Amino acid sequence: MRPTNNRESFPSRPTLKRPVDSWRKLGYHGKIRAYVQNIDPGFDIDGLPDPFIVYFPVLVHNGHTATIYVGAVLVSPPAGWTDSEDQLGSVAIGANLYAEKDNATRDTPTAGTNETVTLRTNYYSDAAYSALIGYDEWEFTIYWESVAAGTVDDTDDFETNLEGWTKTDEVGTTILGRSSVRSYSKTYSMYHYGIGDLEIGYVSKTVKIGAGSRAYIFGYLQAEYTGSSGISLEIITPVETIFVPLCSPNRWSRFGARLNPGASNEVRLRAKGRHLTADSIWYDLIRWIRY
Repeated sequence: MRPTNNRESFPSRPTLKRPVDSWRKLGYHGKIRAYVQNIDPGFDIDGLPDPFIVYFPVLVHNGHTATIYVGAVLVSPPAGWTDSEDQLGSVAIGANLYAEKDNATRDTPTAGTNETVTLRTNYYSDAAYSALIGYDEWEFTIYWESVAAGTVDDTDDFETNLEGWTKTDEVGTTILGRSSVRSYSKTYSMYHYGIGDLEIGYVSKTVKIGAGSRAYIFGYLQAEYTGSSGISLEIITPVETIFVPLCSPNRWSRFGARLNPGASNEVRLRAKGRHLTADSIWYDLIRWIRY
């Protein structure tokens, strides 16, 4: 029988989601902490393979006196999902592990839908992932949407200019421009360069969204960096702030965030460098859409 007096205390921050359930074995209370982004994400389903992989990023801190091992699994996922526990790796004493659970697949919906998914991060004391010492469970509502079924109020493909996006530097000096080195849709993408260690800068744009019941910004991004530090990103809209602790390097990833329909919406893509090398991030095929 699981004790009832062992719930973990997590910091209250708008970018962090609190677990819906937690447990630690005696002796491990307060020593292992995990964090996920505080969002209910929206994704464009158009053009996805059937099935497609869904990535779940987590950050784990080990304050215990020995190495721990982290696994992640979906708890009773809804119909259409296929999943098993993913062994994310080990975390040394006093270290952090950022990892993406990347073995869960979802049958591609044929129309927009939303569903609640529970992610569990398991913590083990042995490399065989058999001696359970704790877990956290996180609940997400995922909005699967079809761009083709909505009304697109604006599209940014960067083929002729920066489409109204501007740059603001908060710490250091970064560069914004168009690039043909990497692109997702056509020839050019938007290029945010020079994001070095602890440098912070954001690109922003405001679009008036027409009337509807819900609205989103959908787009693609790709990071380039050396070493293991990279770039963290905040996608800031009037509705929510999506925190990406570490942008996946050298591949185009979809992103989505909710907007307010029937209103002007400013979106900021705020990048923070975490490496001495000046790193880069590309954006392409950004669409502002309502339903």
